[in-house]
Amino acid sequence: MIRQRPWLTGLVVGMVAPGQWDIVVIDDRLVEELEAGGTPVYPVCRRAAEAIRPQ
Repeated sequence: MIRQRPWLTGLVVGMVAPGQWDIVVIDDRLVEELEAGGTPVYPVCRRAAEAIRPQ
């Protein structure tokens, strides 16, 4: 059974290979830590171009 997951907001931070992108996932439920100034640190994931849905 394929589990459906919600689309989350993200920002492209770099291309790692043709058609492969690093995405910072912007969702406060996923904050990994806070920087010294209180800025949240969000996770980065790698996605293929066809798995990205532009807004």
